[in-house]
Amino acid sequence: MKCLILAGGFGTRLWPLTRDKPKPLLKIKDEPVITHILKNIPEEIDVVVSINKKFEKDFIEWKKTLKRKIKLFVEEAKENKEKLGAVGALNYFIQKEKIKDDLLVIGGDNYFELSLQDFLASCNNRPVIALYDVHKKDKAKEYGVVTLEGRKIVRLEEKPQNPTTTLISTAIYFLPRACFRHLNDFCFAGKPDNLGEFFAYLIKKEDVLGWQFDGLWFDIGNFKSYLEAHIKTVKGIIKGKKVKIVNSSLSGSVFIGQKARIVNSLIKNSIIMNSSIVEDSFIENSIVDTETVVKNSKLNFELIPRGAFVVNNEYKR
Repeated sequence: MKCLILAGGFGTRLWPLTRDKPKPLLKIKDEPVITHILKNIPEEIDVVVSINKKFEKDFIEWKKTLKRKIKLFVEEAKENKEKLGAVGALNYFIQKEKIKDDLLVIGGDNYFELSLQDFLASCNNRPVIALYDVHKKDKAKEYGVVTLEGRKIVRLEEKPQNPTTTLISTAIYFLPRACFRHLNDFCFAGKPDNLGEFFAYLIKKEDVLGWQFDGLWFDIGNFKSYLEAHIKTVKGIIKGKKVKIVNSSLSGSVFIGQKARIVNSLIKNSIIMNSSIVEDSFIENSIVDTETVVKNSKLNFELIPRGAFVVNNEYKR
C-alpha cells in the first residue's frame, strides 16, 4: 500500500493568505497541517505528496524538516487555471507512476484526530470513506453528505441545499487498485475535479463503505475553518523564537510567530505570524499574516494580508 497526500491546490478561498504559500503548509499548533497528517500515517506505508510546480520549492524546504522519508510528485501547474483537480491529480499519479498498490488518499488540507491504522483495518479490500458527523445541516451542506445502510454508502450528494443527514465525507479515502479503472473512466468522461463526485459515481459501480470517527476534524478550506481549527486545537499560548511581548495581555488560543513584537495590546483567539508588529491594538478572532504592522486598531474576525500596514483600522499601503 501507498499513501498519496493531495496538496496540489492553490488555496484560492484563503487568499491572500495562500497567494504565496501553499495551504497544507499553514500551521496548526506551530506545525504545518500536512505534518500533522504525516504523523498519523503508519510508518510502514510509503508516502507520496502530490504538489504543483508553483509551490515546489516550499515543499522541498518542508521536506528537509522531516525525519521520515517521503516523495514529492510534481504537477506542472503554476496557476489555478492549469491545475488538474483532485481526481485528475490522483489519476495522473496512478497512470504516470504505474501504481499497482492499493492507495490511502488524503486531502492535504485536513486536520484530523483518528487512527488511520483502525481505518485501514476496516477496509477489507473495499473502497472506504472516512465519515464525520458535523451535527448541523447548515454546516453539512458545505460538504458531501452521505446516507448509509449499515456500513454501505447508498448515496453521496455534493453540497446539497437540503441535506438529509449531517454525516459528511471527509477527504480520507481507501481506494483498492481494482477501482483504478473506474477512476480512469471517470476522468476520461471529463470530470477531473472533485473526489466526492468520483465516489458518488463509484457507489454505482462498487460497494463503497463508510467508517465514522469522532474526535476533531477540520477542513482548512477558508478563513473561518482555519481560525476554528486554531481555536479548538491550541490550548493557551504558543510563541515562536525571539518573540517580544511588552505590557500586553494574551488570552484564549493564541499563536505568536517567531520574531513578532506585541506592545501595549490585547490579543485573544488569534494568529500573529512571523515578524509582525502589533502596537496599541485589540485583536480578537483574527489572523495577521507575516511581516505586517498593526497600530492603534481594533480587529475582530479579520484577515490581514502579508506586508500590510494598518493604522487606526485603515490600510496605509
